[in-house]
Amino acid sequence: FDFQKTKMKQLFFFFFFLSSMLATEQTSYDVYTYTEPANFLKEANIAGIVTYSHQTDSTYCVIALYENTATKGTAQKDFDAAWKATTTRLKLNATAKKEPVKNANGWKMQVGYATITFEGLPSVLYLNTISGNGIAANVMYLTNSDSYSSVLEAFQSSLDVNKPLAKPNLNPSNSTNATEA
Repeated sequence: FDFQKTKMKQLFFFFFFLSSMLATEQTSYDVYTYTEPANFLKEANIAGIVTYSHQTDSTYCVIALYENTATKGTAQKDFDAAWKATTTRLKLNATAKKEPVKNANGWKMQVGYATITFEGLPSVLYLNTISGNGIAANVMYLTNSDSYSSVLEAFQSSLDVNKPLAKPNLNPSNSTNATEA
């Protein structure tokens, strides 16, 4: 009987461990690795953006990961360009309140936000620009409710930005395969 109890405990811990691993399974897109927010609808579009959204009768939250672009040289310049593109895409006229640039794992991070009216609802737009290694990566959060704070914090803490893979040189200047005429 003790043997069966021990086996049952081992099986219980194995399934608990397995289920906890599945619950925190990491997803990748472009240079990002992250845990998808539970109960959010995932959409990928051809414009190089992956979004996650959740909506109720009175609240909404959108998380958008933008495909990386070449850096403009500094985190501030990358943020300013991304902020302009984001507010233009959302048809907003909003000035960002910026946090000081921070260093994190070899990246420079510029965060900014603005209180806005989006589709008639008071909302907050956050933009997180991660700059370095020749690229700029941007994550946008748009919500009208504090009830999503824990979801956004969990998503942000799960987010890793990976260094871009070196792209192959498709037009080498010194081709060894050239044939002479």
